[in-house]
Amino acid sequence: MEKPEPKRESGIVEVRGGDESDKTETLEHFESKFSEQEVKKLEREKTKEELELLEQINKKIKEFVERYGGAYLEIRPENIHILDYSHLKQFTCLGHYDPAKQEIILAVSSGVSRLQMANLFVHEIMHFQSFQSVIFENLEGNIKHRRVGVDVGIYDDKKMIDSLFRDLNEAITEELVKRFDWDFFESIEYTKEDAEKRNSIIKSKGYEEIAFYESKQSKDGQWEVNLGTRHYERERKYLKNIVDTIFDQNSDKFENKEQVFELFARAAMNGDLKPITALIEQTLGSGSFKRIGQETRYEKS
Repeated sequence: MEKPEPKRESGIVEVRGGDESDKTETLEHFESKFSEQEVKKLEREKTKEELELLEQINKKIKEFVERYGGAYLEIRPENIHILDYSHLKQFTCLGHYDPAKQEIILAVSSGVSRLQMANLFVHEIMHFQSFQSVIFENLEGNIKHRRVGVDVGIYDDKKMIDSLFRDLNEAITEELVKRFDWDFFESIEYTKEDAEKRNSIIKSKGYEEIAFYESKQSKDGQWEVNLGTRHYERERKYLKNIVDTIFDQNSDKFENKEQVFELFARAAMNGDLKPITALIEQTLGSGSFKRIGQETRYEKS
């Protein structure tokens, strides 16, 4: 009889270095970070609708994460901090997942549509759900974050100086958000009406990159519809080119391009880079995986 997988208690699923006691202590450190959140400056209370949105995302994303071999983690409302930028005239809709603090920060101004907010929630939650590992040295501020998805941290002593595959990781994440949107937004009450209207626009225009729409009335009383596209366009085009090339040169191994993408998604969700490494090296030549890591890096200044 197979032993059941242990329940995921934080974003961190793997600890490199140290003995078993160190690993246990490190995981408990992040479990504590996950469960003990502090209210941020400018943080506002979540609306009833936003809390219901998170509840629905949690219900749907478990199946979605497990589809790609990941370990599901229920994200609590306390781990999402929405900063009130409604006083700003400039439109703001930004998100960030911080693995060290086990929290999501969202900065939103007034005028953010339901589809924009839902996509922002799901993008950062997808980072939270992805494979994450750290390198143990000690718990006195010397835990190095090694992996978030396929993003690989590079250190110079104690300081992170580089992050390989960062852009590729964002591309994979946003592509997963797009698929989650298509699969579930029409069945989530918060997004149902807007997703149905947006999807009808996609069908009429034949352009699947539309993520949201806005209806605004001009000064002359006419209604205008503004369309918004998905984030990380450049990064996702880079990923698409790799997926297309792999499929074209290995069409005997794959029925469609989605099967190729799934290998990248599984690497981000379950942490196993070996399948995509081997496939990329076989298709694009020796050293190509390392080259892609460099081309999609984020070098810290």
